[in-house]
Amino acid sequence: MARKSGRGYFLLINMKNKGKQLRFDRWKKTWFSVSGKLEKIAFKGESDFRFPEEVANLVISKYSRKGDLVLDPFCGFGTTLVAAKKLGRKAVGFEIDKKRAHFASGRKAGRIINDSIENIGKYTLPRVDLVFTSPPYLSMRHPKDPEGKHYVEDIYRIFVKIKPCMKKGAYVIIEIANLAREKEFRPQAWTVGLRLSKLFKLEGEIIRCNNGSIEAGGNNDHSHVLIFKNK
Repeated sequence: MARKSGRGYFLLINMKNKGKQLRFDRWKKTWFSVSGKLEKIAFKGESDFRFPEEVANLVISKYSRKGDLVLDPFCGFGTTLVAAKKLGRKAVGFEIDKKRAHFASGRKAGRIINDSIENIGKYTLPRVDLVFTSPPYLSMRHPKDPEGKHYVEDIYRIFVKIKPCMKKGAYVIIEIANLAREKEFRPQAWTVGLRLSKLFKLEGEIIRCNNGSIEAGGNNDHSHVLIFKNK
């Protein structure tokens, strides 16, 4: 029996058409399953710290419409922008790393700004319809803050600067995992969710599960997809 389609539930999408014609199925449980396999990209260097395009397809399809503007404040290799373009959305991404920004720009899926997202106020951008991202897991200040003591407040400060660039009612979707180490468990998905709920309305979470041997992040086979709405 299908559960009620409350705000905290997620539509699973038939991915057989690889993003060309996505079809919404009925509401399911508060989790979804993917293989976790990453698409091959021609980046020279380490590139496994990203989410699969399938995850971006799911989020962008559910929380935006064709023609909407999608922002990824930590766009990395441009996965969000590539998915957005395939789904008929416009996209802009910020990436502080020069090599990754150059690579993402070469994918020609949207505007790439090689700068810190903290400087978003310096740029002239249309109001954003959807923010979707997966922030760095360890620290915003690494190596100055290797233990991530300022991590949650850094995330909060960044989204304070993003908020004025968003439309009212726009969604903020953050894919993040708790950090599980041999001698440490850092519940950063939960603490980030709690902190950002002071800035946006927290509508729920969906658990993303990898059904293969590939890690989802933070030494886990799952991650949290936090769902916020701009007040």
